[in-house]
Amino acid sequence: MENFNEFERIPFEIMHPGTKQQIILDLTEKLKQAKFREPRKNAIVTYKHFKRSEYWQNINILAILDKQSDTVHPQWSTENYGDVWHLSFKYHDQRTTLDWREIQVMKNQICGDEIEMLMLFPDESRLVDTSNEFHLWGAKEIGIPFGWVHRRVDDEVQMEGVVQRPLNMELTKKQAMGNV
Repeated sequence: MENFNEFERIPFEIMHPGTKQQIILDLTEKLKQAKFREPRKNAIVTYKHFKRSEYWQNINILAILDKQSDTVHPQWSTENYGDVWHLSFKYHDQRTTLDWREIQVMKNQICGDEIEMLMLFPDESRLVDTSNEFHLWGAKEIGIPFGWVHRRVDDEVQMEGVVQRPLNMELTKKQAMGNV
């Protein structure tokens, strides 16, 4: 049986100890060292992002959820489509391989069962690749206009030549609904 572990919410003060001024000052210094333009201005924007975000973790993953992401295309209208949710995450051990089932359970536990999210592989002009961190984006009010339109989840191999690890679907569903 696969155990994905329950995600727990982490208070802002644990993730970012110190006063607002202290956090912004520290961020400004880090951004200066990283040669950012306008480090103080970027530090203030980053602090606002930190403050509005939710922090979650389990034994394997640290995740940050921003329900009002500013990482949206200029053509996106929150009036028409709603707020964009941005779920960024990284493995505590800094691994670079993804476990699809674990990410699905994370998405369900943190964001809910009925939000669809995408991992984007952008064109090179929009590439941001600074660390072993992964990102999902979605909006509660809309579904993704491509992908399967039915559900099928197999707990065991159904065809020769296919590999599928066992998964306790009842436990996974309970975890996703927060009933474990």
